[in-house]
Amino acid sequence: MVTNLFGLSQVEVISLAQDLHYQLRDPQSGGAVASVAPVAVGTVPEEKKEKGLRRFLRGAKPSGPLPGEGVHIPRVTFRVAAQETIFFLDRPDKLPGHGFMPHYAVVDAGGGVIGYTSNDHRRALDPPSGPVDDEGMTLISGRGALLDRDHQVVCETVVRAAMNPGATGEPGVRFVGRDGAPLARMRGHDSTRVEFAPQAPQLVRALVTALMIAGRVDERLQVSILTSGYSPPAPVGQAGEPYPGYAQVHSSYMRYQEEFIEWYKAEQNRRGRIASAGAS
Repeated sequence: MVTNLFGLSQVEVISLAQDLHYQLRDPQSGGAVASVAPVAVGTVPEEKKEKGLRRFLRGAKPSGPLPGEGVHIPRVTFRVAAQETIFFLDRPDKLPGHGFMPHYAVVDAGGGVIGYTSNDHRRALDPPSGPVDDEGMTLISGRGALLDRDHQVVCETVVRAAMNPGATGEPGVRFVGRDGAPLARMRGHDSTRVEFAPQAPQLVRALVTALMIAGRVDERLQVSILTSGYSPPAPVGQAGEPYPGYAQVHSSYMRYQEEFIEWYKAEQNRRGRIASAGAS
């Protein structure tokens, strides 16, 4: 297995037959460059299961308008490795009431945080409002970013998206540095393959690769709830923490998530009141 993951001009992620197992490949050669497998799978505490059952029996909907909003999706941690660990990709607990994709932590083999994926949950509630070009496409920016260990922006995502069914342009995602320089991109609707600019630093390559894996994981754990319901992943036999500092790596995000849930409830009520007033 090739080990120079960060020296490739392109990387793709392939879903394997075993649940939540993936492979990173060099699309040009077809060779495998790393494996991705869960090393820690959380469970919902029994008291939360009981509360969820009582809520269901009262007739409450198990999910809201966003994928998996009402479902507790426990933490899952992945090891990305060739012969040795390259990095860990850590998906935090997704709490009930929060329907957006969580912010993953990317952690090196020794337990040091490399960076984070992030998206602006508040802005995600608003539809795109930018100008539409002659091909029926618009650019969506300011909603997603990759952050370093100090939560500083390393690069932003700029999405080119169709705004009507007759759009003729090619969709895609560009990753742009703080100076505006393009560092990587995904073409078309395929978010399983990324192309890196020669000047893309290793940090950007690691974070973009992590984000690409996260997209497949989110499809399995959260988006699929819309069609098939939530099925928990199989537990992993390994005991203990996969890396030093594991217990605290998501502490700031969990506080943010709880604050967002309260804000989201109030915002949905506000928008509901506005919609009711407009209809009367």
